[in-house]
Amino acid sequence: MDTFYDQVEPSTFPRQADEWLAESKGGEASRPLCYAALELRYSIEFLAAHYSVLLEQGNWSVARSERSFSFKSVETKIYELAGHQRLINGHFEFHRIVNHVLGLPGTLPTPDLPRFAKYWHLCSEVCHISWTQRAENDGVRRKTYESLVEVRDLLTPHFAPGSWSWPVIKDQAFQVLRDSFVAGKKSAADVEAYLATIDLRGDIVDSSGTVVAQLTPKTPNPGTNGGNAA
Repeated sequence: MDTFYDQVEPSTFPRQADEWLAESKGGEASRPLCYAALELRYSIEFLAAHYSVLLEQGNWSVARSERSFSFKSVETKIYELAGHQRLINGHFEFHRIVNHVLGLPGTLPTPDLPRFAKYWHLCSEVCHISWTQRAENDGVRRKTYESLVEVRDLLTPHFAPGSWSWPVIKDQAFQVLRDSFVAGKKSAADVEAYLATIDLRGDIVDSSGTVVAQLTPKTPNPGTNGGNAA
């Protein structure tokens, strides 16, 4: 059975939110703000679920059909996998270096989990009937509009083409290097030097988790298992 995420291209969430924000005319109309908040909440939930799978080096197409992706469960999983925000920052900085060396497009922005959680709750509040009652006040609508624009601006870079993917590589030496970099024991120069010595092999996924390309080594490197992907 197709899931909701199979039927919708993720980038439509922030794009539709943008359209609803425009229709609200700076917060003059309340209903478009509710719809914008819903689309932005979808955006946050999708990003959190996707990043959880990436950090776990899992298979997105399988995981999304087998797991419950409530925001809280995904947020907890990300922290479990990558530690606190500082370690998440290290994971993404490591993969930005890898992507740069491999010539992959995009900036791979780091997810800010505390802000994701804050904005998820904000968007959820706007989706409740109680907010529509308070929105009869002009000041409430204008403030909500400004807040939702802030959420949109935070999320938009995460949905740019090539902005949130990296090769899924399960070579043991590669993983040791990643963990050492995240722990502050290896530098960017160390990562680049290591990558220059091996031929990597692995999947490259797009924003929906679909494999769109593969890194295939020209010759196996016995010392590193050729950078084998699972």
